[in-house]
Amino acid sequence: MNRLRKTVVWASIAAAVVFGIEWSLRAEPVRPIENPPVTAARFAFVVLTGTDAKYLGDTPSFEGRNGLKGLAPKLALGDPVFRDKHQIGTISSVTWDRGKDGLDIEFSPRPLENIYVGETVWVALDGSKASHEN
Repeated sequence: MNRLRKTVVWASIAAAVVFGIEWSLRAEPVRPIENPPVTAARFAFVVLTGTDAKYLGDTPSFEGRNGLKGLAPKLALGDPVFRDKHQIGTISSVTWDRGKDGLDIEFSPRPLENIYVGETVWVALDGSKASHEN
């Protein structure tokens, strides 16, 4: 009787392991985040970091980056940052890395605006302040 019980327990454990391995193999693989497309008028990027304040007395900010694909930006501090057609913040820091053909943007959110790490936002590369469609 004791031997039968051990056999049933081991068989149950083996079946659970086999089903667990099969289930994990069927799970969809994690896909890397693709950079959003960049055009001559719109620089879209993924929000990578968000901070409440870097220094004492600082305000919240978010950062993101993307490649420029050979385009030259025409941006200034205070330019609007958009999610779809809705303005969610203003540029507070911008760095153009010409060697890597990339643009790093830090922006300050508008009051009571929810911004999430991983979402796509954009700025107008041509210096316009309006939320134009591309």
